[in-house]
Amino acid sequence: MGSTQIQNPPFPRESFNTQRKHSYSWFSPETGIYTSKHTSIQLPNNPFLDVVSFILSHKHQGVSALIDSSSGCTISYTQLPELVKSIASGLHEIGISQGQVVLLLLPNTIYFPVIYLGVLSLGAIVTTMSPLSSFHEIKKRVSDCNVVLAFTISAHLEKIGKLGVQAIVVPETGNFDSSEFFVF
Repeated sequence: MGSTQIQNPPFPRESFNTQRKHSYSWFSPETGIYTSKHTSIQLPNNPFLDVVSFILSHKHQGVSALIDSSSGCTISYTQLPELVKSIASGLHEIGISQGQVVLLLLPNTIYFPVIYLGVLSLGAIVTTMSPLSSFHEIKKRVSDCNVVLAFTISAHLEKIGKLGVQAIVVPETGNFDSSEFFVF
């Protein structure tokens, strides 16, 4: 019987040694910071400017900010800030406040970015999960993050209910009929 010899990878193993001086221009071994290879951009210097305000403050040339490809439903750049403020206001009305964690257990729909930005604009924290997540994965996330509210589709309402978390069911299709939204 002959022995099989494992070949070394095409890169030197020493590149994983943190003591070795890296020759990469995008990594500083002194600080442990990676720097983009792209040119730097000037970020706003206003400490009171949050990410949602920054995103919504840009002038846009297009008509549609979001498009639901399956239904053809669109949200214009004019509607988007109004919807984000409406979500934030509704969350505030039901008692969600800065620092609380809201779970988005949603597929990729036109509602996802609106809800995401609405939660952030309130100062709450967003944690996201795939709707394909198992009950045990959802339970762990809810526990680890101290989730107080979940946005989900109707198929997951029972799972969220078993965890004692308040849930808002989001329609799976992109139309804005307010009668489709239910709060539990």
